[in-house]
Amino acid sequence: MPIVSGAGFYTQPFYPEEIATMSEDDIVQAILKQVDADPIGALGEIGSWDEISDTERKVFRAVGRAQAETNLGVFTAYRDPGQIGDGAARSPGEGGREAESNRDRTRRQSGGPEGRSA
Repeated sequence: MPIVSGAGFYTQPFYPEEIATMSEDDIVQAILKQVDADPIGALGEIGSWDEISDTERKVFRAVGRAQAETNLGVFTAYRDPGQIGDGAARSPGEGGREAESNRDRTRRQSGGPEGRSA
């Protein structure tokens, strides 16, 4: 079975602290550095945790720009496709290759209406 390594930053609760103060350009460069350093086959999994935050929106835009430079596919995870696909959250790369995965998963894990009880 082929195994594909991904690059990028998953969701806000798992970002390194410095992501909050990095510019979108800095995040693009960090992702490209990951791609250059390792045998990367895709960007992702990139997601939002419950409602998309401004920092997650910035990361989605950076991933779109990195996709345009690398032509790698993108794997995404988010609760509401409207918050991602409206163009405000990301700038898709020229290839436009995106695979959606785990929709609603983050909401369930964080105890949303479909989630587990405490």
